[in-house]
Amino acid sequence: MKNKVINNGLRRLIEIATIKKKTVIAAITLLILSALASFLPYISIYCIASEILKTFSSTLVALNTEKIYKFVWLLIIGGVINILSYFAALCLLHKAAFEAIYKMKIDVLKHFTRLPLGFSIRMGSGNIRKILDEDIGNTEEFLAHQFPDLIYTLASCVITIIILICVDWRYGAVCLVTIGIGIYILGLAFRTDSAKKHMQDVFKANAEMNNLAVEYVRGISVLKLFNTTLVTFEKFYDVIKRYTKSAIEYTLKLEKTIAAYTVLIHNIYLFMLPIIIFLGRSTNDYNVFASKTVFYIVVAPAITVTMLKIVHLVSKTFQIQYGIHNMDKVLQEPIIKQVSSAKEILINSYDIEFKNVTFNYDNNNKTPALNNISFISKSNKVTAIVGASGSGKTTIAHLIPRFYDVQYGKIMIGGIDIRHIDLNKLMTLVGFVFQDDYLFKKSIRDNIGMGREGATDDEIITAAKSAYCHEFITKLPQGYDTIIGSKNVHLSGGERQRISIARAILQDSPIIILDEATAFNDAENEYLIQKSFNKLLENKTVIMIAHRLNTVKNADQIIVMDKGKIVEVGVHNDLIENKEIYYSMWETYSQAQLWRIGGKENE
Repeated sequence: MKNKVINNGLRRLIEIATIKKKTVIAAITLLILSALASFLPYISIYCIASEILKTFSSTLVALNTEKIYKFVWLLIIGGVINILSYFAALCLLHKAAFEAIYKMKIDVLKHFTRLPLGFSIRMGSGNIRKILDEDIGNTEEFLAHQFPDLIYTLASCVITIIILICVDWRYGAVCLVTIGIGIYILGLAFRTDSAKKHMQDVFKANAEMNNLAVEYVRGISVLKLFNTTLVTFEKFYDVIKRYTKSAIEYTLKLEKTIAAYTVLIHNIYLFMLPIIIFLGRSTNDYNVFASKTVFYIVVAPAITVTMLKIVHLVSKTFQIQYGIHNMDKVLQEPIIKQVSSAKEILINSYDIEFKNVTFNYDNNNKTPALNNISFISKSNKVTAIVGASGSGKTTIAHLIPRFYDVQYGKIMIGGIDIRHIDLNKLMTLVGFVFQDDYLFKKSIRDNIGMGREGATDDEIITAAKSAYCHEFITKLPQGYDTIIGSKNVHLSGGERQRISIARAILQDSPIIILDEATAFNDAENEYLIQKSFNKLLENKTVIMIAHRLNTVKNADQIIVMDKGKIVEVGVHNDLIENKEIYYSMWETYSQAQLWRIGGKENE
């Protein structure tokens, strides 16, 4: 979807509703036909009453029963057309709604894949889930349910006004004035700045509550471990209280106006009593007067139903508009820019070079995450990046595949600025192994196979063997077809990590980034993982992010980071001899290895 100015309000909803224009136009036609047909029973009743009243003062024998039967048939036909037309319109609009939300979800998901990773982190998984499920899902409800009600209600209002004026303009004028007052009151309820602010507060608090609810559920084990209740989980508890406060304020804000509107619309016939009395005292034809009076008394409840629907539609439409606005804001987020090239760029080497790179996650933050750093990671060599937490190690790893774009400087692969490389091509060049790689709730075969589209079973098994996970996979209930996360299937952290390494081996990218890939593993798993790395890292450009310094001793190059800057570069022995930051880190790390519960080892 191309970037464009966000259209707010009903116009944007109509724009979405007409994604399937022909289907929607056909449905609208049927809805208008249904609305027209819905008034045939009222007109029939009016005509029957008129015929009866004409002969009321005479004799029932004079009653034109043939004419009465025609009106009865008109009443029945009107009811049947009304039901069938509305049913057919709903079928068409449901079809259009499902096709529209499918397109919307695909558009949003495609856009997500082109956004910097930082946007997803900043937004939060709860808000993303809300947009994809709730906000777009509410749009389906609008298209399939609120939209037909809206069209039907608008058509009914127009038809009602025409009929009210045509039968007797004096009765019609009273009804129209009453409707006008009702619409004015409704406007006071929903269209004032105060009402809009309260409504926005409710929607925002609800979105934040959704986001924190996901965080709360995901961290439930830790919360239980420390006996943390919902009340003591302050952030979540505060947003619940804020949502409650906003909802109550919003409800109280609407209380009087909605009550006044409801009372007015329910008692619309009372406003007709003065005109009924006035016309009754001055009429010369009581039959005509009586038939018209009966008609308006019968029609008044129909007006009431239509006007009460408007309240629900207005409230629901505002809620859906807010959700659509959230979706549009995502679609307006700037994607990672791609510099087009007339011909495909050939990459002759896989050296990675950072040249005067400065990067900041937040433009308002005066301290950048990386500050004017430069280094080269050579092909077929291992470059280890170490430093304290927050020094910029992981930031370097995330910039290489363009999870973010640098503000200043450039990153090159084989001498080519990565911003000039096609994104799909770039993602095939770079493989990742994280400390906690995510595995999907799919079969192990599918999880490994994600490394390369179209991989054969033999290639998947070969990759698994290279990652030393084939043996435990074959012992699982369904082997490679075992669904991860299914009942009675429990994989250890090391086993899950070896599956992710098998995926990276199958991908066979020339550049591998290891982000704390061996942290927190037991001795046996660490040994197997290190063996699997021998296959994974063969003839690759390797960037290794590490806290455990024993894993980087044999690296071809060690880069020491501190507060976003490179402070040392060299191999292990040289850096130890320099006795600067790396030496201090190594001393601290070595001493930490000696600690045991109760004091130092052999103390």
